[in-house]
Amino acid sequence: MEEAPFARNSSHSAGQVISHEPKDKNILLVVGDVKELNRSERMLMARLKDQGYPVMLVNDQNDDPELTDDISLVIVSKTVNSLNVGIRFKDVSCGFLTWEDNLQMAQLMGYSENDGAEGTAWHVKGQQWYVLPDGPVELNTGLSGKLDIYTEPDEITYSPNESKVPESAIVVGELYPGDYHKTYYVFEEGAVLGDGSRAAGRRIYFGLYDDTFRLLTDTGLTLFDAAILWGTER
Repeated sequence: MEEAPFARNSSHSAGQVISHEPKDKNILLVVGDVKELNRSERMLMARLKDQGYPVMLVNDQNDDPELTDDISLVIVSKTVNSLNVGIRFKDVSCGFLTWEDNLQMAQLMGYSENDGAEGTAWHVKGQQWYVLPDGPVELNTGLSGKLDIYTEPDEITYSPNESKVPESAIVVGELYPGDYHKTYYVFEEGAVLGDGSRAAGRRIYFGLYDDTFRLLTDTGLTLFDAAILWGTER
């Protein structure tokens, strides 16, 4: 596993400051092609390493059963083929974070009851999320209301159309106040998922797109950092 230098870093915006202590919380980053990372994937890797997370990078077709040994968090980029990833990480006990909207389907990660039969284009061009004021502070960092997540409009992914997220989901962000399109939601370990199974570890959906991590504002980065921190804790 590639090691990253350990250092104390912190990030902040209008919300709560999040301090990143030196850690050995290993992250597995799954992408479509390790030889052709897009700009966002390169920036994501750099940010994780700057914050002291050792990162291992793999292709979506790598099905080595030992990949998640000693891993605290699996991150799956939207550049993957969701069918290549399949259910490989469904039962891992470590954390799991993705913005691949297809992986929400019932027969994959099981976040939703939606099986994708009506199509899976669960994204729209925009710049803002509505962050719920009553969400856990460790996830929303004290931020709330309509917030600029991107520096300019681009694609935002969300929970499946015509399908509410399960009652056990902790919703942090949505497209509009009261909207069923959830852009940032999580499941605690043991929570009942949309397919009736229980989450084997912490599960996170964070509504980016293929190459939009590079567009995150300070606010967006603060929320993303909080999701990473929450996902690596057990």
